[in-house]
Order: sequence, then C-alpha cells, then structure tokens
Amino acid sequence: MYFALKTFLYLALLSVLSVNTSHALSSAKTRKAKKIHTQVLLLKMEGSNGSTSIVDNEGHTIDNTKTPLVTHSTSVKKYDSSSGYFNGGRLRLSDDEKWWLSTKNFTLEAWIYPTSVATAYQTFFSQGLASEADLNTVIQFRLETSKIRGFLKTTGNVIFGDCMSASGAIVANQWQHIAYVRSGSNFDIYVNGTSVCTASSPSSAANSDAILSIGQKGDNTSPFTGYIDELRWHVGRAIYNGAFTPPTEGF
Repeated sequence: MYFALKTFLYLALLSVLSVNTSHALSSAKTRKAKKIHTQVLLLKMEGSNGSTSIVDNEGHTIDNTKTPLVTHSTSVKKYDSSSGYFNGGRLRLSDDEKWWLSTKNFTLEAWIYPTSVATAYQTFFSQGLASEADLNTVIQFRLETSKIRGFLKTTGNVIFGDCMSASGAIVANQWQHIAYVRSGSNFDIYVNGTSVCTASSPSSAANSDAILSIGQKGDNTSPFTGYIDELRWHVGRAIYNGAFTPPTEGF
C-alpha cells in the first residue's frame, strides 16, 4: 500500500513538472514571436525588363506616374533578376506613421549605380512636408556631385544629423552600397561598408503627414539618374555600428 501511494505521488509530480515545462516553453516561443518588426520599407526592384510595376514588400502603394516612368532593368542589376532604372522619374508613397523618426535609430540603405556624378544634386530618397521643398524636408539622402549627403530637420526647420562625405566617395557606372544610420546621437554614412562621414546630434526629427519620394525630391526636382536596387529602411534599428561587409545577396 505504501509503495503504491509513493508511486502515485511520484507520477503526479512528474505530470505537474511536465505541464509547467510545456507552459514555460510555450511562453518563451510567444515572447520570441513578439520581436519588434523594424523594417518599414523594402523595394527589391524585381520585375520583367521595362516593367513599370514597382512593389514594396512592406505593402505600401507606390505611385509611378511621373514621366519618364521608373522601369525595371534586367541588364544592369545588383542582385536577383532586375533593378530600378531612374531617368527623371520618381516613386512616391503616402505617409505612414511607421516612418516617423523622432529620436529613433534608423538604417536607410540601398545599392546605387549612378550613370553620372557631375550633377550638383541627385536625390534618391526624400521625405518631406507640404510642398516638399527643401524648407519642408524631414529627411534627405542624396548625391552632391561625387559627394554623398544625408540630413534631417526638426519641427523648427533646423538641420541636424548632417553628414557629407568628401569628393570622390561615389563614382559613376558601378554599383556601390550606401547606408545612412542613426545610432543614439550618432550619424554615419557608409559606402561599401566604410564610414565616409559622421555627425552627432540628440535632436528629434519632425513628425507630420509627409510623402516619401524615391528618385528625386517631392517637388519633382533634383532627379537621380541611374539604377537603384534593394532599397531598405529600418526605423528603430541601427543595423551597422562600424565597418562591415556589404550584403552579398538580396534582402
């Protein structure tokens, strides 16, 4: 009788431990599943040659109606089947609160292939307010001849995080990986995994209804001429914090 009771209690204890262990594992999986998704934009530029249907993998609708339209190119591409060819056109996306930067870390990166670096301004990424003139910019990432520059503005229209490389950082007719990164109060622009400029500021970027324009400014000026591939934006995450090897495949 004693032996039977002891066995029963032992089996009951094992059952309780098994349930608790299963619950703990389930909770751990749930916590892992709730990992914050910081990628807010991904343009892989995949499509058939000459196609004008550009897709954002994060689901935003893209307006590609300004002529000449942005097209897919299968002859000049970095990864996978194609890139996006910009020759005076631009892509436009409506505002999304996920893009509001405030003081958040961010990583904005892409592969670019400019066909010229002689032009004073070539804007490949711009988010801004109202008319989208420079006065209303929230963030810009652009070429200034062979220099590369990124900056933001506060609600008081004060530029900060202003980072610009020396001349020669960008060359024509070859692929280069570029990244503009905020980590805390530190800003860096990387070209092919090497920091080409740094800046520091604790300021907060303006948050307001704003359109996003890729390939030129929102007021249809300062167009980028060339190819863009694998454009990705993370808000809330600084992916790079020092020299790195650029991605060796598409995102």
